[in-house]
Order: sequence, then structure tokens, then C-alpha cells
Amino acid sequence: MGAQWGQLELNTMLPMMGKNLFSSIRLLAAAARMLAEKAIAGIVANEETCRGYVEISPSMATALNPLIGYDKAAEIAKRSFKERRPVRELAREMTKLDQKEIDRALDPRRQTEPGLDLGGSGGG
Repeated sequence: MGAQWGQLELNTMLPMMGKNLFSSIRLLAAAARMLAEKAIAGIVANEETCRGYVEISPSMATALNPLIGYDKAAEIAKRSFKERRPVRELAREMTKLDQKEIDRALDPRRQTEPGLDLGGSGGG
């Protein structure tokens, strides 16, 4: 409304718009502080549950693409989703990869941290 009444670019309503903007910012900041203090502070993730969710995530199978090809990895991902079984377990059943190759390819830390070697050439 303030901008609507600032005819001829005289900006007569600019002080009112600034006051209301600062008031809204203060209200938002107070709400964010209360949310952090009353709802977020003290939250602790259940690491075992989170690890389980990562293991049954079909997207984990994409890391197998370079080793077994897209089609086989997609088959594992679909089956993992359908049966709610870990990708790692299905990769052992459905491929000829050894456990070391599977563990290396499906290491969540290696998939999420930039600069870590994802190939089988060592390093990391």
C-alpha cells in the first residue's frame, strides 16, 4: 500500500515502508529464535535408524552403475524399493561383485563428500 501512495516518485511513504519492514524482520527473527530454542535445540538423530534408511535407499544403487551397468543397478534399486531390503544385500545376491567392491561402492561417506575417489583405482 505504501508503494501505491508514493506518487510521482516523491517516496513520501518510504519511511512507513521501512518501519514496517524492520518490524517484520524483528518478528521473524524472534520467531526463528523461539523455534530454535523450543523445538530444535536438543534434537539428537538416531544414528542407527538413519543408517538403516540410507542402506534401503534405492538411490544407493546408482553407485553401482560403473561396476555392473545401469540396467542391473536399476533392477537392484527397483527390487530394493519394492522389498524394502538393503541395496548392499541385493548387490551380494544379484551380482558377482565381492564384498570389498560392494562396500567400497556403497560407502555413503564416499558418495556425499566431494573429492573422495569413487573409482576402484585406490586413493581417496
